[in-house]
Amino acid sequence: MRFDSTDAWVAGRPEAHLSGWRFDHDLVYLKRRSTTPFATSALHVRATSRPVKTLPMVIASPSRNIAIEVTAFDGAHAIENRDAVGYYFDVLLEPRGKRSRLAVMFSGTVMAVRPDAFGLPAVRDRDAAMLTFAEAAIGDSLDADGLPAFTPSGVSAAKIECFSPHFQSWRDRSSASDDEMEDYLVSHVMWAWKYSKQSWHLGMSDMLRLNQPLAEVMRLVTLHEGDVWTLADRSATGVTLTPLPSYLRAQRVAKARPVKAPEPESVAVPPESSPAEYVYVDDTRIADLRRLDSESYDLRKLVALCEELNQCYRAQCYHAVAALTRAVLDHVPPVLGFRTFAEVANNHAGTRTFQDTMRRLDESARKIADGHLHTPMRRSEVLPTRVQVNFSNDVDVLLAEIIRLLQPKTPPAGNK
Repeated sequence: MRFDSTDAWVAGRPEAHLSGWRFDHDLVYLKRRSTTPFATSALHVRATSRPVKTLPMVIASPSRNIAIEVTAFDGAHAIENRDAVGYYFDVLLEPRGKRSRLAVMFSGTVMAVRPDAFGLPAVRDRDAAMLTFAEAAIGDSLDADGLPAFTPSGVSAAKIECFSPHFQSWRDRSSASDDEMEDYLVSHVMWAWKYSKQSWHLGMSDMLRLNQPLAEVMRLVTLHEGDVWTLADRSATGVTLTPLPSYLRAQRVAKARPVKAPEPESVAVPPESSPAEYVYVDDTRIADLRRLDSESYDLRKLVALCEELNQCYRAQCYHAVAALTRAVLDHVPPVLGFRTFAEVANNHAGTRTFQDTMRRLDESARKIADGHLHTPMRRSEVLPTRVQVNFSNDVDVLLAEIIRLLQPKTPPAGNK
């Protein structure tokens, strides 16, 4: 199943949550947009049915044995010059640590996604839904990248991107096993205690991370009721777990005992940070361009264009991808010995395959970019898709030829 616009909804009320006073019925938060651009204050009031957890709360990574405490929600800020919104939080990166700041960035294409698209209970309020997604994104970031950087007041907040690929990953990931769910629950309860919290609330964001419905997780929760924790605040969206003092003492004693070091195991190579389908210019090509030392051409702009292509492609800025692809075509002809890219496509003394590829770039990629750049406003529009602007294979062939021409020539064998 793929994530698409049919999984989204727009709340039936004006989208004025970034200006003036606003009351969120489910969360519940009271927020006021200040008169200073991109400055929002937030007052946490209370939670009713608790689709979003009450703050402060603890989010842990069982696999890394780390956790942070989210102490306050600072509001949602529209990101200048981007189709994105940042949800900002105050956090502690360690128990009794100093206050840091963290932002979860959502692209405009996911701002109307419903939690029930993932099998979760329906949530009426969009902010409550986005805060649930933010909680899950923070936990996923801890699993993948470890603790965020320490960013106190006065420093730009550490950022976590939660764009369409991340939402798709919630659909595609394997469901947690019983052992994984049990480790997840115990880890959060223990970390909540380390952060001086009497209890920890299992909620909708945890269902997203585990890719399991609440009923499945409750099998493990109720199995340990009375010997590990007591339960309270049961609802359709979660339950509160309070660890028993006897269990906490037993864990402390077990931790104090010496543990025999495990036998060394082979270490698996971690996957790339971005799936291949979200990379436009291969990192190998960019690295090869950086290593070139040309006396005739400065390659810094070409490298920057390639890096920006990757950033825009990953962020789903497809108008920018089309424009940057054309910018590359306009930039490189001198390296190939010509003034324009049309001349490259028609006259470069390469293989037949190379010439056909360059003509496709000139005739298709250039015209698609021209259409998006130069078409004036119309009564209705259809936006570009990832498939439409994806000429990454052809661009790779072009960059490979540039690298071949500029790299130092290897003398024939036997020559000195």
